[in-house]
Amino acid sequence: ETAAAGETAAAAAEAAEAAAYKRTVELGLALQAAGCALLTLHGRTKEQRSMPCDWRAIRALKRALSIPVVANGGVEAPEDVAACLSATEADGVMSSEAALENPAIFEGVGASRAGQLALAREYVELARRHPPRCSSVVKAHLFKLLYMALQAHHGLRVRLGSASSFAAACDVAEEVIALEEAEAARNPAPMAARCDGPGAPFLTWYRRHRSDGKQSVAVAGTLAAEA
Repeated sequence: ETAAAGETAAAAAEAAEAAAYKRTVELGLALQAAGCALLTLHGRTKEQRSMPCDWRAIRALKRALSIPVVANGGVEAPEDVAACLSATEADGVMSSEAALENPAIFEGVGASRAGQLALAREYVELARRHPPRCSSVVKAHLFKLLYMALQAHHGLRVRLGSASSFAAACDVAEEVIALEEAEAARNPAPMAARCDGPGAPFLTWYRRHRSDGKQSVAVAGTLAAEA
């Protein structure tokens, strides 16, 4: 009887979840019927832009479809990838803002002020080897890769913003990297500290508009209990 009651409760919870995300599920089913082979869902509506990502919406869609579903939203740190997969039951995870600042996230490497230097230096080397069509592309990436560093070097931040050529932008970036490498040699511990979580010593680009702390969903444990 206990097992049967548990199964009934689980089925009721799943039905309630499906009802809560009815429009999302209906759209997903329609896209699947139209021939869509894979869907990516971000766990926020446009009105929820500054709110925590709702991974339950992604799970409801995944359970309703037979095609692969990729989860997006609320992935700030490497640990969030596994948590998102577990909570949403999705087939994969897509990251945008976190990966733009820390491309090493999918290698399991967290963001730190010192760690960003190697990424930025590699990016500059690749950019010099394969110049883009316009300098704005490079500047946009450098502002993200070196966000933490540029908060400490305001003058160089202004210079990067006003750089009118690809070469000038790369030159400024290399100045920033050199200063930061010297700082890392003087103060290795804080520079190497993880910054992709609560209580970080430096503000990351990912968190620049997030005053309420970590924006990945705080309901993973609840989701696991409901499953």
